[in-house]
Amino acid sequence: MITASLIKKCPHCEIVGEIKNYLSVSTDSRKIVSGQIFIALVGDKFDGSHYAQEVAKKGAGLIVLNDSDTNLNIGKKIWSEFKVPVVLTKDSLLFLQELAAFYREDWKSQNGQRRIIGITGSNGKTTHKEMLFHLLNKLMPNQVLATEGNLNNHIGVPLTLLKITPEHQLAIVEMGMNHPGEISILCKIAGPDCGIITNIGYAHMEFLGGQQEIFNEKRCLFDYVFLRNNPDPFFVICQDDEYLAKLPNLSGVTFFGEKSQDVLLEIVGDIYLFKYNDQEISLNLKSIFGKHNKKNMAACFLLALKIFPEKLDELKRAVASYQAPENNRSQWVYRNNKRYFLDAYNANPGSMMASLEAFLAWVQDEKISPSDCLMVLGDMNELGVHSEEMHKKIGEWMVKSGFKNVLYVGRFSKYYLEGDPKGKSYDTTELLKKDWQDLANSFKFFFLKGSRTVQLESLIENVMISGH
Repeated sequence: MITASLIKKCPHCEIVGEIKNYLSVSTDSRKIVSGQIFIALVGDKFDGSHYAQEVAKKGAGLIVLNDSDTNLNIGKKIWSEFKVPVVLTKDSLLFLQELAAFYREDWKSQNGQRRIIGITGSNGKTTHKEMLFHLLNKLMPNQVLATEGNLNNHIGVPLTLLKITPEHQLAIVEMGMNHPGEISILCKIAGPDCGIITNIGYAHMEFLGGQQEIFNEKRCLFDYVFLRNNPDPFFVICQDDEYLAKLPNLSGVTFFGEKSQDVLLEIVGDIYLFKYNDQEISLNLKSIFGKHNKKNMAACFLLALKIFPEKLDELKRAVASYQAPENNRSQWVYRNNKRYFLDAYNANPGSMMASLEAFLAWVQDEKISPSDCLMVLGDMNELGVHSEEMHKKIGEWMVKSGFKNVLYVGRFSKYYLEGDPKGKSYDTTELLKKDWQDLANSFKFFFLKGSRTVQLESLIENVMISGH
């Protein structure tokens, strides 16, 4: 419940009318439901206050607008005509963030066992979130909240927190960023007690410069958890990542990995073996594709085990029952007796290499001829001045991999060709579609990965998904 007292705690507010208690918040005037709080955000190309009277007619319970003489008059009119109260605030985005922080504090104060779990990193944030939610929800059905979709920024994180209900005991909050300082802001909003940094890669180098700068930004989550007054902080870190291995070995930190001196992973086929708290543990990861995703699950398992040390066997069963969601991420698609590996949600050098190596390992394990495979690689965005270098390196790897049938798609396809001159390029996916039917008939196995802007999933949009 978003109470009137929580709303009144937000600074710089002038209230027109009488506010009460509310169940939910929306920033989208198109989706407003009766009794809901509508927060009118303002951006470079939009102003939510333009829809204030429209949402009042739809039955909004409360409307939040930026303070101005115009909006004051709008607020008075809305209260007079619809009896919908209006809050005028210095900055509606800041209001949203502060309300979410107050709401989260109130939720946690009612039960000392409640936790906020933060997840950030260059690659695999959403995969970790989905895996961890699966494990924890098996132990606590309907008591775990997780970020929906990709709502992991300065707007999405507070909206996620405001969806917490009294039934929830754990909240998994994914934290993304594009610019320096953003993870610190998200931590102040979400107040994580524990967490995972997935890895330090090359994502968002356009705005951050290099891996060291990315590490400095991502470690803000680690620093927040351990430097604030937290009674029981803990963190799971893959020590195989050269940057994450630099983090201090504080009480509450669990390092793991193939090179770890804490929890050493021994990989035997689809089984991960390790010792934890003097227990010999084996995880069946047969249902998970790719070594990188298997490590992701190991991290989530260790975090869940830290929260529920007495539920080892239940967690192991939960791991074995995991199936990847159908969300264009590391997803197998089947059509006409052909197999497509589709990962078209995002791409950066780290995630591209992880997926390529996983696909190559699968091809080798299944004794599939590389000549039966068509590889389609799209742009990797937000690399800035590193774009040419990074695409060229992937092209060079493709030459060494043994795959001969390679297509590059997007505005950076020319850079791929610098590393792989024998590849074929298309400026857009639409141009590739003209040849796609013949290509689809010529191969049995397909690899498709690129950034969201390339929309490679449109090549097989109508396929029926039947699982692994």
